[in-house]
Amino acid sequence: SVRYLITDGNRLLGTGAWESTGADSAGRGSRIWFTPVLGSADTGDDERIVNTTSQKNWIDINENDGGFNTGLGGPINGVPYAFKYRQVWKLRPTGDVQTPYLPRKIRDDIGCIAHKTIAIGEDERGRSALYFLSHRGPYRVSADGDVQYLGRDNEVTWRSMNLGATTVVAHSLYYPDLHQWWVWIATGSANVPDVKMIFDVQRGRPDELGQIRGGWAKHDGNTAAAACSCLFSNTLGTSMSRDLKPHIGRATGTTILKCDTSTTNDAGTNFQAYVKTRPILTSGELGRKIGLEEVYMLAATQASVTITLTVDRDFAAETRTATALLTAAGTETRTLEKFEGSGMGEADVIQLQVGDGSAASNVWTLDALVVPKTTQESR
Repeated sequence: SVRYLITDGNRLLGTGAWESTGADSAGRGSRIWFTPVLGSADTGDDERIVNTTSQKNWIDINENDGGFNTGLGGPINGVPYAFKYRQVWKLRPTGDVQTPYLPRKIRDDIGCIAHKTIAIGEDERGRSALYFLSHRGPYRVSADGDVQYLGRDNEVTWRSMNLGATTVVAHSLYYPDLHQWWVWIATGSANVPDVKMIFDVQRGRPDELGQIRGGWAKHDGNTAAAACSCLFSNTLGTSMSRDLKPHIGRATGTTILKCDTSTTNDAGTNFQAYVKTRPILTSGELGRKIGLEEVYMLAATQASVTITLTVDRDFAAETRTATALLTAAGTETRTLEKFEGSGMGEADVIQLQVGDGSAASNVWTLDALVVPKTTQESR
């Protein structure tokens, strides 16, 4: 197959030569260069750029429209995709060595804000997918070649992105072991990422409009403040392990952190771990109030670990806190515990938070929360 690269004016995003002809006012071009097939010459066969009167090994993608080239991703099913700031292009293979690709523009309203946000992963069915971050939020190119929007459930966060961040706007990686796409973004006035958004591809599902709904979690803290990220060997040394873990470079200082470990603190500092739901409209019948009975939790047993539940009714109109202990009574590995005193009445909207009550070095695994409800009086 033909090898390819993308140039961004004088800055290389691949390997090879650079070309500034047709660049914008900042010197950023709109050409994609490709090298001949390795093995096509008898002597001196190496990566090279052909640019003669009879053959020009580059593709021009809308030189004066859509901004500048920002990244190259894929291939997905043998098709590479090129990105400008506000355009997405498909480079369809032709089988012709002289003209190996035919460019086809597939989106003219969104593109990719930085090549570091592009990641190859999979979708909920295990098919290849190409994830990228646009100025409007997260998208992916599906195995069918469709461009799907992923950010409908958390648009407030995506709208807070600082697209003018002077250091790093965003970066991402795909973590195959957990089937997750991790995206770091700078928000507000931050010039380096301060929020990490995680998309579980097996929990996201397309709706009737083709948008992907569900599957997102939002992280803050030390692992969210990362200027760069990559997958690297879990065990470092003379002989590197074959399994990979996400590694991040902190936004400040010189610390490199390894993520997804069994460590129960954050680089030596205890932290409060919890899961918080979105505000949930409880009304099955719009004309009636809802009563919440005491909440039950199914979780793995863990000696001397206390889990705290906070129930928020109607946006802090009433808040209750209850606790449950995960210590096993015998040899069981799972326990069903009731949060005593967690029930409340006359709810329209509820929000639940469950986990550590404060910073602690704990291990806990929550399987399910069961929230029984009753229908009450008319509104």
